[in-house]
Amino acid sequence: NALKDLGKLEEAVASYRGALAIKPEYPEAYNNLGNALLHLGRLDEAVASYRKALAIKPDYAEAHRHLALVSKSSEYNNDIKVMEAVYTEPGLDDRQKMHLAFGLGKSFEDLRQYEKAFGFYLTGNAIKRGTYEFSIETVEKSFERLKELFVADFFARHQTGEPADPTPIFILGLPRSGTTLVEQILASHPRVHGAGEVDYLHETVASYFADIEDARFADSLIRASARDVSRAGGDYVRKIAEGADGAAFVTDKMLPNFRLIGMIKLMLPNAKIIHCRRNPLDTCLSIFKNYFSKDGLDFAYDLRELGRYYNLYRDLMDHWASVLPGFIYEIHYEDVVADHEKQSRALVAHCGLEWDDACLEFHRTNRPVYTASAAQIRRPIYADSVRSWEHYKPWLAPLLDELADLEHTPDPDRG
Repeated sequence: NALKDLGKLEEAVASYRGALAIKPEYPEAYNNLGNALLHLGRLDEAVASYRKALAIKPDYAEAHRHLALVSKSSEYNNDIKVMEAVYTEPGLDDRQKMHLAFGLGKSFEDLRQYEKAFGFYLTGNAIKRGTYEFSIETVEKSFERLKELFVADFFARHQTGEPADPTPIFILGLPRSGTTLVEQILASHPRVHGAGEVDYLHETVASYFADIEDARFADSLIRASARDVSRAGGDYVRKIAEGADGAAFVTDKMLPNFRLIGMIKLMLPNAKIIHCRRNPLDTCLSIFKNYFSKDGLDFAYDLRELGRYYNLYRDLMDHWASVLPGFIYEIHYEDVVADHEKQSRALVAHCGLEWDDACLEFHRTNRPVYTASAAQIRRPIYADSVRSWEHYKPWLAPLLDELADLEHTPDPDRG
């Protein structure tokens, strides 16, 4: 597990197999082995490993969810029937029920039984949302403080020098907005290393100044010298270059970095920022349909909170575009799906790279992918999920209410 968390997936696979050699009837090892294989893109092996876990422990809720995620059901098969049977067992705890609910939601969506699927998604999300405290008002205050601090005059007063290469390429936005696809396209280029979701920027900012959530952050940054800011940028570049094998460009796909665009401009003024956007309803619904194992997504499990968070994110991105004109490159998921080559060529050119045909064969690129898109990214471009929210429209009232203002934008498909 430690090796997997460090990104050493082949070593993790060997360790899981070593554990299974000692204890062949070890379902947790088979489940975790399946996850590592999934991240490596070895989907058939991942499915086989999940099935072995379930053969040993038929009520293993997480393995059921993982199997449903990586598979696509074309009929009401035995996998779904077993999941339903386990779901109705007396004595099932909330955690097991949650995992099964997300798995059943995915399975019935595959069968286009959308009402039934949404019922399971609602249950899974409600259970997850009940496990932690969260205030959307706190997020709103945090974003407002960023907007008050990072105004045009602030950037005019705080200019820094440019750090050395490798030039970072920040890919940011909300989950399920096409960020994994965009990183995979770029990471398929021979001069680009895909670092994935690394927390180096947030860690660097916190160590040099303060955490952006800390009330002391603004004062700390205002007092900082140009040398402090430049040193912070250099430290970030050194961190992200460590595992890049000498690549000229490195992608950083830590999505919450959209909150730190002001710091990117100060610390790394020659960095590229790629903002991934997708239809807001498709984005939010896709978030709601997924269970996320990582922290930091407390807004994801309630439709109204999710809609409010989307509005706050959208407002902050509009602020960055206003005070930093031309610094952020936007790419729209729907455009990539409609014309993969045109959008990929424009993206690669914006990043200062010559074209390479490998960017069109992104699904063949052999690199670990850790996100909820780990299975989908191994397929060529597909349009199945464009406007997929319409299947669920009758049950999305809380989300639709929060996003009502977006219906008046010139191009609703683009949010």
